Amino acid sequence: MNKKIKVLLSTIAGILLVPLMVWGVTTYSIIHNITGIGTYDGATLSHQVIDISTSNSDLTLGDDGETVTINSSDWDISAIGDMTGIGRITMDGALTLSGTPGNGINAIGTFTDHVIDIQPAASLGDYKAVYIGTWGTEAGFNDGGGLFRIYGKVGEGGTASANIFVRTLTDSTSGPISAQFYTDVDSGTPGPTVVSAVDAFAVLNAGGYLATSVSAVDGMHAVWAKVTADSTSVASGNVYALWVDSQIHCAVAGTEYGIFATTGGSKPDGLIGLNTTSSGYSQFIYADTTFDSGAGTCITTDTVPANAQDARILVWYDGKQYYIPLWR
Repeated sequence: MNKKIKVLLSTIAGILLVPLMVWGVTTYSIIHNITGIGTYDGATLSHQVIDISTSNSDLTLGDDGETVTINSSDWDISAIGDMTGIGRITMDGALTLSGTPGNGINAIGTFTDHVIDIQPAASLGDYKAVYIGTWGTEAGFNDGGGLFRIYGKVGEGGTASANIFVRTLTDSTSGPISAQFYTDVDSGTPGPTVVSAVDAFAVLNAGGYLATSVSAVDGMHAVWAKVTADSTSVASGNVYALWVDSQIHCAVAGTEYGIFATTGGSKPDGLIGLNTTSSGYSQFIYADTTFDSGAGTCITTDTVPANAQDARILVWYDGKQYYIPLWR
């Protein structure tokens, strides 16, 4: 058979397919080979095996006038584009979600590997593995919402498990920061009553049990700030486990603190607990001369009121000024 037949590909579902070697389709597309076997009961074409190949031309399914469905024994595509049973998708382009998708990307089921695994073959440079919004055109959300929300549960194990683990490595002069949070306010009057960059909670729920501490560092804490170095390392700069920096350049109608401590429930044994299993601390407070600048500083060597101490720590309590004397 060597004929030119004008036919739409979508019309072959209405005939009984037999092995064919050459069909030349000149009006709508050029298909050089269609090979197939199937049965037709007057309504449905079933048990079909169709092999379509083209040579040096594009293949188009449909003519933008009808829907196309695929219903195999393993995977399907519905008339509205829903794909089910797909084993793997390998792309050389971007995956774009446009319009108003109901749920975006859902990963539901039992997984035997990472749900999302990003392994760049080279440095991302200025690009991000995940990028949401931009500075000035932020992605909005409502009260109680958020761009990320994770509910995790630790399984049985012998050690603590991190819900989110981040490691940042540098082998150059670039200073690494594993996590950075920036919360700014652009709202006018009246503005929010609470502005916070980080909230950290450690909660012992009703009926919960905290095991007996084996060491002094065991127990319950909302934040653990630690710096450490190997004995072969060199630390030429300053070292501090916690940096508290207050940079308010406007009038504060309320009170301003470097550290604000509150209590509720049981009465703590102390505001600060000091414990070490190694070298201890050389000084309780170590301050340079910037704190020695006259009256009104927390540590001062001024002589008002006159007394014998070399310096003093200022304490404001219940509307009155008190002093803790310091001698050398």
